[in-house]
Amino acid sequence: MAVSIIIFFVLMCIVGLMEGMQIAAFALVNMPEEELQTHKVAASNCKLMFADQNLQAFLIGRQIFVATLIFIVAKIATISIEEGGENIFGVSNGFQRFLDTGLLGAVVLTIIGSLAWRIIASSFPLAFMSNPIIFVIIHICLLLEKTGICSSAWVLARFNKTLVGYQPDTVYLEGAPKHGLEPVTRRDKDIDITVTVIKYICSVALLIFCIAVVMSGIFTDQTLLAKDVHPLFAFILFWFLIIWLAVMEGGQGSLVGLQRVDKERYADSHPRAFKNTVIAHKGNNMERFIIGRQFLVVLFIFFINMCGMPTEGASVFDFNDKVVVEVFLRNGVAMMFITIVIGQLASQVNAAVCMLDFINNYFMLMTTYISIGIEFSGLFHAVYLVQFAFSKLSGEPIESKEVRQGYVRSCALPCLGLTSNFVLNWLASSLWNIENDFLGESCSIYCCSLFCSCCYC
Repeated sequence: MAVSIIIFFVLMCIVGLMEGMQIAAFALVNMPEEELQTHKVAASNCKLMFADQNLQAFLIGRQIFVATLIFIVAKIATISIEEGGENIFGVSNGFQRFLDTGLLGAVVLTIIGSLAWRIIASSFPLAFMSNPIIFVIIHICLLLEKTGICSSAWVLARFNKTLVGYQPDTVYLEGAPKHGLEPVTRRDKDIDITVTVIKYICSVALLIFCIAVVMSGIFTDQTLLAKDVHPLFAFILFWFLIIWLAVMEGGQGSLVGLQRVDKERYADSHPRAFKNTVIAHKGNNMERFIIGRQFLVVLFIFFINMCGMPTEGASVFDFNDKVVVEVFLRNGVAMMFITIVIGQLASQVNAAVCMLDFINNYFMLMTTYISIGIEFSGLFHAVYLVQFAFSKLSGEPIESKEVRQGYVRSCALPCLGLTSNFVLNWLASSLWNIENDFLGESCSIYCCSLFCSCCYC
């Protein structure tokens, strides 16, 4: 038990660091060189990350690394009650079935392993990127990308860019020549080289195979949702959520990256992107968007999992190879690969250089409103307490873009944050089936200490 908990939090720290790196990278990509040089370590990390097409390669490698660690963490944190065993805290069987879905665990992982780090990186991008460990993680992510396992994301991004007509931001902001059908970047030229194409073909073939496996499971009523509803509904919901997930993944990077760009420079050429940034960059809305959007991501992945997760004993295409069936179908690797490549990486690759075109649509505008609205609920306000505590420990002030709202707001935020932390405490206790032991006491102390830090602020 103790070893599992230690491994869990270590992996969560690594995942959280990479989650924050994504936000910090987009926040610093347009920062002037003189300002970057005020933080030498951050400048060194940014030099490596922004060289050539390393940013896009890092995003791909980072997603592979994060998905792998989350897969391990999910195995550690999965609730498993033996047949005839006692329910957690003696709850009813119906509530126990709800706990078994893993949604509560997803909420815990979202706050500990993602939101807290993203908020810190959004508020203090230079300080966050000044961590020497980040230099090592960037190299690991670039190495993972070079394996070619997710190179199909480059192919999808290339075709998507050509089909939709995406142009790099430098075309609109600096008057650079437009890109045509011919390859312009080094990566585009590499795709035309036979040796590189082999990797892409293999990755695309793997993607097609994974799609065939998951779709076959859906249309043969062998997934959690398809067995209860019409397979066509599960099919449509699966792809709708995948596409919306792709919009959110690329949209987040675009909104973060455009913060330092004068909005009047693209107000006429990209009116919907202009509306998006005006809303998202008003006051502290960027932080609110990040929090609400991350909840949407977790919620979507939860429902995507329901659409494509196979039932007990599922099998497709009459595979005799038990390893293939176990790995790709029953362990969810095929579904995870589809989500990573189509729902995340392809859009991130394009959004890294075509931010304006990517968010110049009403779908992204709707997503921005929904994300900010979700944050308003206060469910995830615990992350603000972490932000305040980090500010005190690091000595870096929190640069708020909003005027203080007075005594009522000063009291409301700590109360919402503390309530959110108590929810997190209960979820963590439920997750590991323990009560009134070391972890429960630690969570309580953690909540109280963060509350005190917030009050001191």
